[in-house]
Amino acid sequence: MKKIVVFALGLVVFISCNNDENSSLNTLIAFTILAKDNDGFQEDITASIDRTNQTIVITVPYEVDLTALKPTLLVSDGATVRPTNKEATDFSKPLAYIVTAADGTETGYPVVIVFQSDDKKVLKDIYEANPDSGLEWSFDDDTSYLEGVTFQNGRVEELNLYPKKLKKIPSSIGRLTELRSLILHSSDLESIPDEIQVLAKLELLGLDDNNFTSFPFAVTKLAQLKHLSLKNNALKHIPEALDNLTDLESLHLEDNNIVSLPVEIRKLKKLKDLYLQNNKITQLPVEIGALTNLENLYLTSNKLTVLPKEIGDVQHLKHLNLFNNKLNSLPVELAELEFMMLLNIQQNPLRKIPKAICEMPISSFYRELNVVCEE
Repeated sequence: MKKIVVFALGLVVFISCNNDENSSLNTLIAFTILAKDNDGFQEDITASIDRTNQTIVITVPYEVDLTALKPTLLVSDGATVRPTNKEATDFSKPLAYIVTAADGTETGYPVVIVFQSDDKKVLKDIYEANPDSGLEWSFDDDTSYLEGVTFQNGRVEELNLYPKKLKKIPSSIGRLTELRSLILHSSDLESIPDEIQVLAKLELLGLDDNNFTSFPFAVTKLAQLKHLSLKNNALKHIPEALDNLTDLESLHLEDNNIVSLPVEIRKLKKLKDLYLQNNKITQLPVEIGALTNLENLYLTSNKLTVLPKEIGDVQHLKHLNLFNNKLNSLPVELAELEFMMLLNIQQNPLRKIPKAICEMPISSFYRELNVVCEE
């Protein structure tokens, strides 16, 4: 069988002269964005073709116009492709290239766009989206120092914009792929863009003192998140999808309007700190007992009428603050918490508590003087 070596776009392609064998070939061999054919490109870009997933992955400059790119294509001998070679095509929308073999069989190649990192451009987006904020950034000179920004190897690793009264976070926040800490306390935010969910390295997210009326669902996609704070907003409901945050160690939800916790909270096995002060919670789910690593549970000023006996299963609990609730009894299982250091049951309509609780060796035990121990 005779073979001819063909050089095209820097690739060596072996094409058979046997038309029968070629009739079913529908492979995309090469996909290149040539700078001479496309405005905004300083150099040629060769896409990566993922043969396993049949996708075209193109890494493009941050600000390039995607609406009329003209890629140069190479396909199997005898095959055709649509959109066609060098046809101006809008890449800002979902797109797939279809390669059709001579016998009519087709293979689709969806396009995946990846932007080259330009973290300082993202910071400029934030600045321009909030002209009335307290940000005093300058992008004219050296930007290696910007207030509230920590760089590591040229990438943004920490962003602390408290208290800058931001009103909007642009969708480009999703391009800060090295971001580990994002603090947006004391702003005027009502929402955050869905693109935040792609921040795969984000471990700390602070959204205190904002105007959220619903839990930002995109946050539940941050599976690697360790510390989350949403205190002093107007949250009423905690989504079941919270169970995706299995690495979470601390959760601050105080000063909201939350009435209950989802049973899915049982999935947060690494949780150590749970702060729920000043809400409207009437009862805890029995699944609270699954949080065996929980050390601090603060429920001050809620509307609790009863504690589940499963609270005794929270083996490492050290601080339990129940001040100012509506409890008229305590489960004797509390006495099983051998690491307890603080228990506050003041400002509850309690008259008696189990003797076993009274005898716990707690260094800080706060109760009303008229609360007696059962015989």
